[in-house]
Order: sequence, then C-alpha cells, then structure tokens
Amino acid sequence: NDAASCASGFDVQAETITGEELNALFNPRMKRQPWYKFFGSGSEASALAKMRASGRIAARRLLLGQLTMTKVNAEFTLNSGDMALTKTSAELLGGNQRGQWQVDFTGDRPTYSGTGTVANLAASQLAGIVHAAIGTGTVNGTYQIQMTGWTSRELWDSTSAASDFDWRNGLWRSVQLGRMPLQFSSFAGHIALQDGVFRISAGKMRSGSVTYALNGSIEGGDLALQAERDNSPAYRLRGTLQKPLVE
Repeated sequence: NDAASCASGFDVQAETITGEELNALFNPRMKRQPWYKFFGSGSEASALAKMRASGRIAARRLLLGQLTMTKVNAEFTLNSGDMALTKTSAELLGGNQRGQWQVDFTGDRPTYSGTGTVANLAASQLAGIVHAAIGTGTVNGTYQIQMTGWTSRELWDSTSAASDFDWRNGLWRSVQLGRMPLQFSSFAGHIALQDGVFRISAGKMRSGSVTYALNGSIEGGDLALQAERDNSPAYRLRGTLQKPLVE
C-alpha cells in the first residue's frame, strides 16, 4: 500500500522516558541515525515523509530536567512530519495538566506549541525547579507556549509563553511586607515569558483586608516587582528569588 494513502495505528507504552533519551532519539546531532531523518526533504525524502499514523502514548514517568511528570497519556496523529498530541494528561507538582500540543518536524529544527490548563499545583514543589523556596499554596491556570530547537538551551532561548494564573492560600516565606512573611488568600494575574524575561501584569494580591496591585519582571532570578495599595507607599521587591529585598 502507498504510505501516503495508508494510515497506521499503534500504541506506545513506556515505564520511564527521560529528556536525554528523547534527545538521543530525535536529535540529528547525535551519532545514532534518528528516525526523524525519514521526514527530511530533497534527497533525504522517503515514503515515510508521507506517512500517516495515529494511536496512544502512555508513560509511567516522564523526566524533563528537574521536572517529573507521572501517569502521562496522550492521543497522537502523525501526518507527513506534523504530530498532534491531543487529550494529553499528566500529574506533576502535586497537581495535574491537561492540554494539546503540536510538533512540527518538517523544518531544520522541531517546533513545539501547546495550550492547556494546570490545576492544584503545589507551590512548595516549585522550589526544586526555580531553586528557591517560593512558599505554600496551590496554583491553577491556563498556558500557551511555543519553542523551537533540539537542546535545552535552544528551547529555553526560543520559548515564548503566557499564562493566566490563580495562586490561592499562599505564604511567601522570604518576603515580608511589614513585620510578617507575606501571606495571601489569593494572587491572580497574567505572566508572560519572552527572551528569558518573565513579566507579571494585572496582578492582584489579597492579603487580609488589603489588596495589592503587583506587577513587574523577573529576569535570571533577579526581581523587579512593585506592590501598590491605595493611599499607601508602594513596596518594591528587588534582589533574587533566593534572597528577595523589600524596599
């Protein structure tokens, strides 16, 4: 049968998948001939460049750097080097993720884009990723992300992302507004990542009977945030995530 007209169906199951294994499989810079070469152009084109396939992917654990996801599941379709991952689900950071992703293998470097939601993430478990004790509470939100590249550095440098978040019942131990560590019932807003800089906008934080408007940026772990409230001087947060300074 012609590969262009015949769609294959199969399921993929794994105990543990690591970022290093994915890189070894897909990255053309590795010595092993990656399967992605089949989706090349010009003289490298083959029948698989027109392949259509669909199925399910399941892994007990997915290790991406310091982030561990468990109970990973997705449905996929593959069409001439374009892969769509739908109904993706995973447990991470004490909560879960749901979404859909698109991967384009037809160019010189793969491009990844995704949208979805996260629910009940434990802020305390973010410490191992950002290398700072952020605090406690749970985080819900939506996300949109796009990135291109083979290596973690290429992916990070190219990442463009945005999220509307809602952090509930939080305690930011290392930040004091007044004499006590910052405690809040809710902190909601919009955060965007572009060129390695996180920018927080439309931030509203409710602490006791006081509501702060919190906006600013975080670049390389360095803080440039400002918390304002009606008829009172504003607080400025400087320093780093590990050692924030309140002015």
